[in-house]
Amino acid sequence: MAHHSSGDLAWAHARAGASSASVASAPARSDDPAWAHARAVPNAKNNTICLHCNKLIKGGGITRLKYHLAGIRGQVEPCKKVSSDIRGKDVDNDMGQIRGKKKIKSYFAPRTTPGAQPSIRSALATKAMIDNAKMNVARWWYRSNVPFYASQSPYYQPMIDSIAAIGPGFKGPSFYELRGPLLKNVVHEVNDFLLDIKNDWKVYGCSLMSDGWTNQKQQPIMNFLVYCPRGAMFLKSIDTSGLTKDAETLFNIFDSVVQEIGVEYIVQLITDNASAYKKAGKKLQQKYGTLFWSPCAAHCIDLMLENIANPRWFPLIDEAIKKAKKITKFIYNHGVVLDLMRQDFTNGRELCRPAITRFATNFLSLQSMLRFKKELRQMFTCDKWLSCPRAKTAVGKEISKIVLEDYAF
Repeated sequence: MAHHSSGDLAWAHARAGASSASVASAPARSDDPAWAHARAVPNAKNNTICLHCNKLIKGGGITRLKYHLAGIRGQVEPCKKVSSDIRGKDVDNDMGQIRGKKKIKSYFAPRTTPGAQPSIRSALATKAMIDNAKMNVARWWYRSNVPFYASQSPYYQPMIDSIAAIGPGFKGPSFYELRGPLLKNVVHEVNDFLLDIKNDWKVYGCSLMSDGWTNQKQQPIMNFLVYCPRGAMFLKSIDTSGLTKDAETLFNIFDSVVQEIGVEYIVQLITDNASAYKKAGKKLQQKYGTLFWSPCAAHCIDLMLENIANPRWFPLIDEAIKKAKKITKFIYNHGVVLDLMRQDFTNGRELCRPAITRFATNFLSLQSMLRFKKELRQMFTCDKWLSCPRAKTAVGKEISKIVLEDYAF
């Protein structure tokens, strides 16, 4: 089946709105001639059953059935019982009229794979034609303000291949099609994919993960994700504005989500290690007896780092972090010094390594500073630094002294 990233799933849900309405509007069956080799599954409009091998094909409708019959790997398991004459049988167009002989494979655009031979048409294209095609794409790209990283999408090249397979004159999807029927089709595909993952929960079990954060409007949000061997899937978000996050409130929230998934499928609940979360998780564990509460490992490590950096317990480490901050603040606040470090000593690598939490950031930056200990000492003794106006300032002298003479640091 087709692979979808978590970004694809979130995007489709956000654009879809109410997916249940979309599913209800899906056509049960089209006039496609490939239906002669399959039957639809009642109450599962995008599922089909191959008449040759009786395989249930989940999602994708008649399109995935064609992959199955044609023996194209990577999308669905090929049919092992379809005869060669049927695999290469001529099929009609959508109106039932013969317009040339096509095999089932020809319904699909050619795929671009590493090392694949180019088509005859692309091989005969001149450099000027290729440059013109790229410029046309670039003009649309820049005019539409599409992010550059969109070119790294796994759907980018297949889109171009399918257009090239049709040839000149292909009319791209209209505004109405993109916001209407095509969007509904994608929602159907994603819903089928999510349903397939949810069915795996019943077979392998799953882990329910809770993650609290604050959005740009400063609203407290609690996200729930479900993990299984197929990967992590976003389940839902809950706005906890106005709620007191005590153990009882958190328990009720967790309990409702557990019942929504099915307690018999959940192996463990993972939350932050805060006291209220811990009590709520333990209470949920006692209620059902079939699941475990586990603290989030990342949150535990962050709490450990917070304690390690606490001046009450480890003043030596707190002092080292303060000195490291002085060094990085001085270097990154002065472009001349920063350029000197990047170009002549660290080969473009950074001292500051931002992380999700400030405590992790502090220790990652300390790690980088230790890695470049030799280079930093060389920098503060080189001729470029000695001739730099910043080296003669009081702060510059203080930073140089920490790097070169403070052996405790």
